[in-house]
Amino acid sequence: MIRPYALVLGLVPLVAACSNDTLHSLPEVITDAGVEASHDAAPSCHGKLGVPGDSVTAVMEPGAPDGGLRSSLVHVPTSYDPATPAMLVLNFHGLLEPASLQASVSHMSDTADQRGFIVAYPEGLSVGVGLSWNAGTCCGNSTDDVGFIRDLVKKLEDDYCIDPKRVFATGLSNGAMLSYRLGCEAADVFAAVAPVAGAVVLNPCTPSRPVPILAIHGTGDTIVPFNGGTDGIYHVLDFPPVSYSIELWRHLDECPSSPAPEAGATVPMPDESSFDGGPNADLFTGSTLVSQKGDSACHSWTGCKQGSEVELCTVVDGGHSWPGGPPLVGKSSMDIDATTTVIDFFEKHPMP
Repeated sequence: MIRPYALVLGLVPLVAACSNDTLHSLPEVITDAGVEASHDAAPSCHGKLGVPGDSVTAVMEPGAPDGGLRSSLVHVPTSYDPATPAMLVLNFHGLLEPASLQASVSHMSDTADQRGFIVAYPEGLSVGVGLSWNAGTCCGNSTDDVGFIRDLVKKLEDDYCIDPKRVFATGLSNGAMLSYRLGCEAADVFAAVAPVAGAVVLNPCTPSRPVPILAIHGTGDTIVPFNGGTDGIYHVLDFPPVSYSIELWRHLDECPSSPAPEAGATVPMPDESSFDGGPNADLFTGSTLVSQKGDSACHSWTGCKQGSEVELCTVVDGGHSWPGGPPLVGKSSMDIDATTTVIDFFEKHPMP
């Protein structure tokens, strides 16, 4: 059983580093009533009006504050062809952070231009403790964020030529936790998810199908500790270990020899020796080392149901950051780029 969590801490020291100016200054605002998403039919791109560039897309969510208007930054690559279905990635910010900061930290718009996909940076609501996502038992927020994201995806599919079999979710911290929740509760929409510096804080998690999962986490994270427990700044927040989230998804995806998850368990901290069969290698039992560079290594569990896969990338002494981006709380590795790693994983895992 997952222990109760009061709320989840984002990157508080950097809140002042970026404002909502980007969100409010971008040119295009589109509103529409929320509708249920459907991914059964092949996409029809006739009449799509979306064009390359940056804009704001919004949907109306009854019951939400500020008249129910909820918004997302959207970046459409220069190579966008309204007649060719594109991949869509939703990239969620952390607690107390604006969407524009997540866009900057992850530099995902640059990668979208290079690789031809659309990326959206949705904005959470300023309720409870501040800008946040309802990822389950966090973050002082009872908003129906899963419903909002479903409606947002449908709106984006209405406006742009999007391949419904290639819709994905990623995010940092509280946004990573929302990504996990979308894997649990919106597996009909999202083909795969890739949380960075997050944890599963939802119980039960009952996905409608096996969902490929990529998790990226630093062993020196003091906000969402690798081994679980209380955060190292305010000493009031409690999290399950990374091993819990990984074992849970190995179990849900029916990977070979998947253990039952134990929320209170601790695991040895991986160090360089664990990457080559050293004393901490039991953390990665049953996995395959798929990449290794400097302080970073990625291990994968394959052979899971319906072609799903669980992958864990660790950064030795890595902090609460987006690897490949600027240091936020603690060290940010330059030996692995989270954005490139996430997009590579997504491209391998379209909806079955």
